[in-house]
Amino acid sequence: MDTRRYPTLADIAERAQVSVATAGRALQENPKNLVRPEVVERVRDAAREFGYVPNAVARSLRGASPATVGLIIGDMLDPYFGQIGAAVTEEANSLSKLALVANIQRDPLRELEWCERLWRQRVGGLILAGGGFDQNTYQAELKDLLERMIRSGTRVIALSHRNLGIPYISVDNSQVGRLAAHRVLHAGHRRVGLVFGPESLATRERVVAIEDHLDRRGASWTMVSRGYNASAGAEAADVFMQSPQPPTAIIAGSDSIAVGCQQRLYELGYRVPTDVSVTSIGATVLGRMATPRIASVDLKTTEAGRAAVRHLFSDDSDDLPSLSAELVEGSSLGLLAAER
Repeated sequence: MDTRRYPTLADIAERAQVSVATAGRALQENPKNLVRPEVVERVRDAAREFGYVPNAVARSLRGASPATVGLIIGDMLDPYFGQIGAAVTEEANSLSKLALVANIQRDPLRELEWCERLWRQRVGGLILAGGGFDQNTYQAELKDLLERMIRSGTRVIALSHRNLGIPYISVDNSQVGRLAAHRVLHAGHRRVGLVFGPESLATRERVVAIEDHLDRRGASWTMVSRGYNASAGAEAADVFMQSPQPPTAIIAGSDSIAVGCQQRLYELGYRVPTDVSVTSIGATVLGRMATPRIASVDLKTTEAGRAAVRHLFSDDSDDLPSLSAELVEGSSLGLLAAER
């Protein structure tokens, strides 16, 4: 049985050597003159030591296993995050847990705020599934908050490596990049366009691996950095095809980018894959529904999401699975018949 519990107000009062009522008043935002300043300071020092936050749902969890899991996703409109959300909520339901999903709309400050709010809701565990594009501005604050959450008894896990000192479940992003580059090279392409969103640690690892793999085999490449949506793919297609020597294959950082790129190529009069091949990273339902179907790299997000939920409520803290990215076939990638 999971014996983890959150520190209670009684714990804080005992450590500060005051009554529970005094501890409660001392932790109010404006204790005014109800509690002496030195007592307020002593109580709050004890609260920080225990990693205590007021219980927003106003119920004791002493001796109980929290029945909720918090999930923070980057953008609910992105099929990539929708896939993760579905996996987490379904797995939580199978374990008789409730998943609380927070959409931060790629805003790193919202990620910080939602971590705090979910902590106050006494979630049994927290899953970070892609934060904002900017993962540096609030890095120190987020790491400090997560450390306090963990000290209080909340388990935390991420679905990508973010240098936060917490466990994570993810495919090897360098392997993802190598797979993406190898497949276009194997199809005969030597002029490649790369289009990715703003840089995160995961994106950087993929792009570095792609560029290195292409360089080692004498291929030329052009990078365009935009967003992760379809309009970013359309803008990239315009840039690529205006080049004196446009790419014969395009590697997109997401299915949404790939679909936008593919659509714009049609509007410009190019056929996919006869004139230009398009591949992506993500393997979401959007890529499977596209015409032609997008050839992609499966990041195993469904498996990662389900495994993260199981980890949060497992007695074994070392039960993290090893996931390997896989190529997903699609008709958007074609063999290069001759040098163009």
